[in-house]
Amino acid sequence: MTKILLIVAALAISPEESAKHKQWMDYAQDLKEDVRDAIEANAPERATTPTDKLVSICQQEVTFWTKAELPDVRQRAEQNLAVAQQMGAAAKASDLARTKAAFHRLEESCKACHDLHPEKRLNGKEPAR
Repeated sequence: MTKILLIVAALAISPEESAKHKQWMDYAQDLKEDVRDAIEANAPERATTPTDKLVSICQQEVTFWTKAELPDVRQRAEQNLAVAQQMGAAAKASDLARTKAAFHRLEESCKACHDLHPEKRLNGKEPAR
């Protein structure tokens, strides 16, 4: 029993935190759809609120992956945050071209992170690639 407790205590990310992370990612996808809708409507200013929320999620992501001790994934999360901030600035300026370009960079950056399958590497489940 002591060994089990020690193993559980050593986990960097709890199952509850992992479940919350999944909720953030699902919500982030919904927010990206809102941004896409604003871009397609040629109304970048409508992307401001969802982009602000995406920035907040990206900040949580950096914290999450730092705690998970996965520096390559944390670096991707930091890239996502930087791009989301650029997209927010473009949306607030009602700059459709910059909002659209940042949105496409964010999509690419998100995909690059997902391609790492970091959720499988949580708590040492799978080695780094």
